[in-house]
Amino acid sequence: MLEERIRQLEEQLASQHIGDEITGGVSNELFDGTFTVDGSDEGSSAAALFDSSRQGYTALTSYSGVPVMTQPPLSNSLATLDWPYPPLDLTLHLAEIFFTCCPFVAAHLHKKTFFERILLPWSHSDAPHPSLVYAICAAASRHSPRVTSPPASESGSNLFQGGGDTFFDMAVSMTSRFLEEDAISDSKLSHKAKSLSAVLVLVHLMHSENKWADFHRYNALGMRGMIALKYHVEVSLTKSRSQLLPLKNSFDREQRKRILYTFWVFDVIYANKSGSYPSNLSSHQILLKLPTPTDRFIHASSDDYIPDDEPYLNAPNLLENHDSDDGFHWVIKATALLDKVNEFRHQSILDVISNPSLKSANQLPSFSVLDMAIMRFRSRLPDCWKNLNEGKLNVDVYLAHMLSLNALITLHNGYMREQHSKKRLMGCVRAALSTAYSLLNSSFDLARLPSYAIAMYSDSAEILIAAFVSSCDEVAKEAIKLELATFGDLFRCMQDRCPNALFALSRLNESLYNNGIQPFPPTHPTEIDPLLQEISNFDVAAPVPLEIDQIGVDGDVGTSTGMNSDILPEPSFTVSDEYGLMKFDDVFDDRAFDVALP
Repeated sequence: MLEERIRQLEEQLASQHIGDEITGGVSNELFDGTFTVDGSDEGSSAAALFDSSRQGYTALTSYSGVPVMTQPPLSNSLATLDWPYPPLDLTLHLAEIFFTCCPFVAAHLHKKTFFERILLPWSHSDAPHPSLVYAICAAASRHSPRVTSPPASESGSNLFQGGGDTFFDMAVSMTSRFLEEDAISDSKLSHKAKSLSAVLVLVHLMHSENKWADFHRYNALGMRGMIALKYHVEVSLTKSRSQLLPLKNSFDREQRKRILYTFWVFDVIYANKSGSYPSNLSSHQILLKLPTPTDRFIHASSDDYIPDDEPYLNAPNLLENHDSDDGFHWVIKATALLDKVNEFRHQSILDVISNPSLKSANQLPSFSVLDMAIMRFRSRLPDCWKNLNEGKLNVDVYLAHMLSLNALITLHNGYMREQHSKKRLMGCVRAALSTAYSLLNSSFDLARLPSYAIAMYSDSAEILIAAFVSSCDEVAKEAIKLELATFGDLFRCMQDRCPNALFALSRLNESLYNNGIQPFPPTHPTEIDPLLQEISNFDVAAPVPLEIDQIGVDGDVGTSTGMNSDILPEPSFTVSDEYGLMKFDDVFDDRAFDVALP
């Protein structure tokens, strides 16, 4: 159906004459979609391309400030001014790139339905919000050689102004423009609500670009918007008159769930990394069932009935009793654990102050409860690789692994001098290294990883640096150098299309130099050499001894005489490996983790 629709539109385009009054003087070369990165006039071509989408439009009173035709066309032809985007084949190309290269954030959209609706006139009620189309073009432009993007920059402190002249800059600028104009327009609330997807894509993009101020801005905008629309509350639990946007059908319900939960994942991660509390939405405040499994959602159509048979997020014993192999469900559960750790980190301060007999938060019973809950959760996580040899990674399950490791590191950070926390932290580092080894040994395109995983690898590197500084064992120090080089290689593979990785690489090199691990001062990360000139084999870890004690009924960690705390660089995270790592005697002395993370 989609191919037939495109063929008809192309025939209509070929049969009509597009004059200067429509194209705004743009050459036919731009309209045939051949928008390359070669040549010295890239910036002017990008500007002309976007100008062609803006010229010849006037505003309707029903949609103040947003350019549409005063006389909408009688047909759905894209050879009219009702197509305000880059050329058709380029727009569809970038949309396909977005779904392929940004899989986690793209999964909140139903791909088949999106490609059907993007071909509708943008004034059609079912057409995607124009800000979403431009946000998708911006997010995809880093991954496509057909359009231009600015060089990756490690600077993330300034607001993203969108003042550049590349395709990427223009797309971001148009996205922002449509969002701002829609905010003050008198368009219907249902139309404004469609812009939430664009905001979500911008949240993903600003994190990947390392623009934290804009990340915070759009994250707060989207979360507060969904709270106002009550996306976080099951419709059956609210009064009908308080529902600003009644559900159309079960398909609409599932789309709302997916955008709410995806936004919430980003919000919890932001609260964790920024230290801001409370976050915009706590897990306790989400009165919503889990979304339907991803496979069922993908194969459904907008007219299908989708059963609403998943449990609520706050259902008793959800982590233990909910039997689901859906990757997005694993992400939601891991996020719930991270949210509880964020809450504990804040609430425990008051608990310790209120109890003079306590010296630190890790003496609270809730600390041990959270610790074991995370470990039990990780013991149930499936392998994140569908096929290692073919580079088929389940990105959702991978992110669930990283989020649960992040929760464990956050919980134990600050208690590195204590044996129990020392074991946990080193186990997290080894598990993170396991993913790095398997990723670097696979054919998977690392730039497609969720950029949030970069912070997890950065934290692991900081723990290793702390161990290096405090260790007196030269053999152990050399092993740490190899492991740090692995994290550096991972960032280096991602840096061209993910500025966040470039920033992480710069920070890693600076930390290495400041701690005497790297003998020369850091230069620009794109010019810096690897710690080791050649690392032909990422299998630098020794195997775990087979004599690993099983976990007791009470979850206590037993004793072991094993001395080697490394694990095999396999693609899976087995609980036996992690428990083994966390109970072996350290190769470092007791001062190994005296240096806390900044």
